[in-house]
Amino acid sequence: MADGLKQAAFDHPIFEPIRPWLARLGDGWPPLELLNGFAVERKLANAHGLPLRFVAPDLLESANYELRVHDTGAVATRPENWHDLLNALAWLAFPRTKAAINALHAEHLLREGARRGRVRDALTLFDEGGALVAVSDASLEALAREHRWRELFWERRSAVLESMRFAVPGHAVLEHALEPYPGITCRALFVPVESRLLTEPAHALF
Repeated sequence: MADGLKQAAFDHPIFEPIRPWLARLGDGWPPLELLNGFAVERKLANAHGLPLRFVAPDLLESANYELRVHDTGAVATRPENWHDLLNALAWLAFPRTKAAINALHAEHLLREGARRGRVRDALTLFDEGGALVAVSDASLEALAREHRWRELFWERRSAVLESMRFAVPGHAVLEHALEPYPGITCRALFVPVESRLLTEPAHALF
């Protein structure tokens, strides 16, 4: 495993959506060729349908990171860097979510120019620190929005296990989870779904 981190570090459920690719990384840092092989298998594409590929950062590249992904499908990925590796794995696990975030980034960047507005700030916060909550019981979502945590996670624990699924595409949060601590937080986006879909793996659901 990259940089000597033991596989046991990934036993936490937060890594479940990216586990299919974690198991195939092998020893040491994965080369871009391996990540791009995964991308071809998953048929990764940006919102335009352009094939996605992970490329080494170009110090002479003047294009904005998000615009480059949007216009060319190239995702700058630094070598031996946990943040960028987990971003690549998030693309593999949540391709539609990541493509939608990128498309919105590009749309608002072109509108705002050099000024960064609230929408792009919100998109960045979610891309880096977001969680997706699939829920088939609207009453559980209501308890979460009202911060009624004891009622939700203790008194209605069985309903949570049956009717909610949590997935974290935020790659900065995944990086923090390599050495977890109590203060890790996510920005949650609730996604109403039919109960039958909750049996799907996260990388198929989102």
